[in-house]
Amino acid sequence: MTIQGVEPKNQSEGVPPRLVYWGVFVGLFLILLGIGLLYVGRGSLLSSLMTCVGFGIMLASFGSKASGKWAGWTVTGAGATAIALFLVLQYYTPALSSNVYKKGQLRGDLSKIADLRIIDELPMYQYRDRTTSSFRFVLLERKLRSPRLSVQVDTNEKGAGREFFELIGDGQAIQRRYLSEDIDRDRVIQWTFDFDKRVIKDGDDIIFSEPDSLQHLPRSPGDLSSLRFKIQIGNAFAQQLQIESQSTAITDLIAKLKSDDTSVRRSARDDLATRGPQDAGAMISALRTSPSDYRVRLGVVYALSEMLRRSPDERTAISSALKDVDFSILVDAASDDDKTIRLQAAQFLYLLRDPRAVPASVEAGRSVREEGKATNQLIIIRQSGQSLPESVKQKIFDSLKAGPGPNNEIFRSIDNASELFVFSHTDRRAPTPKGPQE
Repeated sequence: MTIQGVEPKNQSEGVPPRLVYWGVFVGLFLILLGIGLLYVGRGSLLSSLMTCVGFGIMLASFGSKASGKWAGWTVTGAGATAIALFLVLQYYTPALSSNVYKKGQLRGDLSKIADLRIIDELPMYQYRDRTTSSFRFVLLERKLRSPRLSVQVDTNEKGAGREFFELIGDGQAIQRRYLSEDIDRDRVIQWTFDFDKRVIKDGDDIIFSEPDSLQHLPRSPGDLSSLRFKIQIGNAFAQQLQIESQSTAITDLIAKLKSDDTSVRRSARDDLATRGPQDAGAMISALRTSPSDYRVRLGVVYALSEMLRRSPDERTAISSALKDVDFSILVDAASDDDKTIRLQAAQFLYLLRDPRAVPASVEAGRSVREEGKATNQLIIIRQSGQSLPESVKQKIFDSLKAGPGPNNEIFRSIDNASELFVFSHTDRRAPTPKGPQE
């Protein structure tokens, strides 16, 4: 077999056809991979290396005697040419700026704050600068990963609704405001924390606030699945050990939710959130036993909501761990006076989509007065009742219209059952929350 451009003197001097095919395939693959890495924004070093190695393999596969001259230097051979090409590319490729991060500073009255975390997909690098009474943080990448950012605040106060709260910011708006290409990357982000009002501002613009309901989240709750990470056990033996110690570990973590140490409570919440559906039953059992215990209520609702948000495909397994009576507790939490508990419980029920939540939400919807609480119940009814027969949906609508709360205009404005079950948190009747201003 003769390949164009290759003229071996005899069979021993030529490249076997089978190796030619493999060489062409591998070389082309590396070239495309290098171009692909460059396209998705990976480092120029890796992409250039892949492309040049692929080019060298392609040349060698066809037996080409490549050579070239540059700046008085001469190279001969496919491999040497590929290396020289790589060196030339690196020489003329502009070096990436070492300042690929964005610095920020959060000031305000921090005397009541025990711990604070700014979370994109994962907690950002930050530290508390006591010399300036501020938190300093760093955005290490040019693009935010999550559609929403959150600021989780553990306080040194005591009592229901005062020990922990979460502020939410619009990830896309923050991205445009601070990380766009036309923004001075050396300019430090300056935020001010108004602890009493529970907002973080840049000047007069609100960047983070405490949502009153699911309606006030930056994006649809159905899109809030960006935090999908689990703790993986590497082998079957480790998995078996985990199963055997599961009961004790869950019991210990739930007990730690009641600790007076804020760091212990926070770690317990985070650890519970990484557990699987097999542990949801133990968590909800603790909530069922102590529904009025603020720390248990907060910790369990937070952990269940984060667990489902990270792994939405496990909602059936989580739902099977819940009893009918649990939905009254969870629906009640979705109308809690504590906005953080309210948001987490409503988000959990929204993502769970279990029809068993509907009766309790209907009762809550008929009695609650505050708009945020009513909106949560309406969204839960709409999402959880999607699979119900049309006749049942009509009964739900009739029941709601028969007795909405005296100040509940949201339910009064719904005209029919079809409108009830297509209502979303972006409905035109819903008030527009304050968010980051452009």
